[in-house]
Amino acid sequence: MSDHTKSARAKAEAEFQKVQSEARDRDRIRDRRHSETQARDDNTARLKALRLAADGAEKREAVVKQNAAEARSHAASAADKEMAGIEATADQKVERRKALTDEPALVAKARTKRPRQRSG
Repeated sequence: MSDHTKSARAKAEAEFQKVQSEARDRDRIRDRRHSETQARDDNTARLKALRLAADGAEKREAVVKQNAAEARSHAASAADKEMAGIEATADQKVERRKALTDEPALVAKARTKRPRQRSG
């Protein structure tokens, strides 16, 4: 082969290697961007799931508190009715009312109570 042909071949080979190197660099950049996008999307989905779970827990706790308040009110009314005809000291009535409106028992009852459906 002549020197001119060898030189042209070497030049073409160098150009080919340059194009291949640029293509590999573009592929690496694209893959890195894809990985970063996927990681961001996964994190966003995880945070959304946590936020929705927290919102659901807050709503459930609000229902439990409302149910407990209703149960306390009903228990207090029932205790007052029960003690209306009883001859007892004020302290005895207070103790009896406390026993009938026991907070832990009411909260346990409220947690098992289904929320009422509101009409309208």
